[in-house]
Amino acid sequence: MLACTSTKVAECLEKAANARRKASSATQPEDQEFWRDMESKWVRLAESYDQVDRVGDFLRPMTK
Repeated sequence: MLACTSTKVAECLEKAANARRKASSATQPEDQEFWRDMESKWVRLAESYDQVDRVGDFLRPMTK
């Protein structure tokens, strides 16, 4: 399993928040769209890391 997935989730969510701030401060519509897209990608990656962590928690008792 991946080590420290909760740290990875936090990092991804922080990057998503940064992308949201950049989207709100962007003046060009294409820049806003780019940063909103980046935000959603970081959120999806955080969700993926979280899912890996939950699957690991489920499988851990079965491997003992």
